[in-house]
Amino acid sequence: MRLLKSCAVLAVLFLAPALRAAEIARWQAGKPVKSRGMVLVKNGDFPWVLSSRGGIDVAALAPNHDYYRRAEFVGHVSRQVSSPFWVVAEYLDQGYGPQSVEGDQSIAQNWQKGETGKGRAIFFLGEAEPPNEYVEFVHDQLLGLKQLRPEVQRALRIEKPQEMYWSVLEGGKLALLNFTNHVAQARLPGGRALAVQPYGIVMTNSSR
Repeated sequence: MRLLKSCAVLAVLFLAPALRAAEIARWQAGKPVKSRGMVLVKNGDFPWVLSSRGGIDVAALAPNHDYYRRAEFVGHVSRQVSSPFWVVAEYLDQGYGPQSVEGDQSIAQNWQKGETGKGRAIFFLGEAEPPNEYVEFVHDQLLGLKQLRPEVQRALRIEKPQEMYWSVLEGGKLALLNFTNHVAQARLPGGRALAVQPYGIVMTNSSR
């Protein structure tokens, strides 16, 4: 179950062979709590309290100030499920953002206001899992950075499978790694095609 700051609804969906989902258990914050086939564990290790945030009833976790420890919700589903299932969580993002080991959030909050001095801070507000969305976000942001060397800017425009990785070396050479068990193709910005063997590395003098 994913780690949350505050949770409004938890639901478990049964995935049938025909790919139709049916809800088999639900827990919803409120006064009273609405629970069907699911409970949230509440003890000393996982403290949470019912609260209201902006008119929305939620189960809020107690603040965790230990950098090396995570707070989490633990839910028990009464019905045994042997087939594939999903856990769906509706939660509020309280926007804590990056913080120091001591719990100081002021620097990140200033960055979010645009107060970065001569530097720049870029925040990703999407979903980190699966990583496709994050990878595309980083790629698009890098394309907009004019400070990057021309060789790196050209390499960002290489057409390739997601499992192929590249690196522009200090001398300008381009290295391609095919991290799959089949031959993969890469097309450089100038139109040149390269075939890379399974788990193989190809070095080229140009990213064109």
